[in-house]
Amino acid sequence: MKKLLHIGIACSSETDVGEVATAAVTSFTEELAKYRDQAVLLTGGTSGLMTLASRIFSEAGGITVGFVPVEHEMMNENSSERNSFNVIEIRTGLTYQQRSVPLVRSSDSFVVLGGRAGTIIEAYMAYLNLIPTVILKGTGLDSDLLLKEHEYLDGRKLNRFSITEDPVEAARLAIRMARTHILRDGPQPG
Repeated sequence: MKKLLHIGIACSSETDVGEVATAAVTSFTEELAKYRDQAVLLTGGTSGLMTLASRIFSEAGGITVGFVPVEHEMMNENSSERNSFNVIEIRTGLTYQQRSVPLVRSSDSFVVLGGRAGTIIEAYMAYLNLIPTVILKGTGLDSDLLLKEHEYLDGRKLNRFSITEDPVEAARLAIRMARTHILRDGPQPG
């Protein structure tokens, strides 16, 4: 049986993040959806840009997996914070921050699409767990501050990140990096 690539994303759960970030996530996900027969989309399972990406990917026929924090597990189906586009919903039993661990570690590649502290923390987790990572710059959100001058998060240079301002390129890089990653023996945490 062929393994589907696991493409994880980090992005804001806020609903009003501006047109630039919304357009970037839309373009990224539309491109990623072209690979829906080869990949599944992993998210933090909640609202905002995660719901947007999940909607686009699932409506294109792709499988979306939401790692839902305990605070959202029993949320009313009609809540504006509920992501109804999770094709598979993993009830983690973990808080917002804790659920990021299985999300990141389950990813064959990881893409930072624009967000705040939670998104930045997930980028650091990917770095420490040697998950190939793409950082999309130019979203107007706090994650744009990552990696201003170099491709590593610290002096150990554990995991080199790819940086782009093109959401289409970010999707293509994520697929290519995931393919390479699953051919290795797997990550060794730093």
